[in-house]
Amino acid sequence: MAGEIGFELQGPTACAQEIYDAVLDAGQEFGIRRLEGGAVFINHLEACFPTILTDYLPAIFGPDMAEYLAEFRAAMPPFASTFIIAGSFEAHDVSAWYRSQIELGWGKSIKLDPRLPRS
Repeated sequence: MAGEIGFELQGPTACAQEIYDAVLDAGQEFGIRRLEGGAVFINHLEACFPTILTDYLPAIFGPDMAEYLAEFRAAMPPFASTFIIAGSFEAHDVSAWYRSQIELGWGKSIKLDPRLPRS
């Protein structure tokens, strides 16, 4: 998100702070620094990545996703659990703001045949 090579780490939430602290500690000699949440919105400008809630909504608001949405909101900090739709577009169904991977420009990254290398 800072215009540099990066990695996404995934694992149990219970280990998050310990791993976060370890990464920051290990990166001190390389000049690692916190960029805060505002850096997320630079990513879509620099790398042409659609940004959740800015360019699209996740398709988690329909009745068939109610259980998942409840779990999603419970896992988020209170300040991150509110979705705001901005702009002049109007619709009567939230799914009008959903976008497919192709609409978001990610088609070049989709491989349906697992034998093919990623681009």
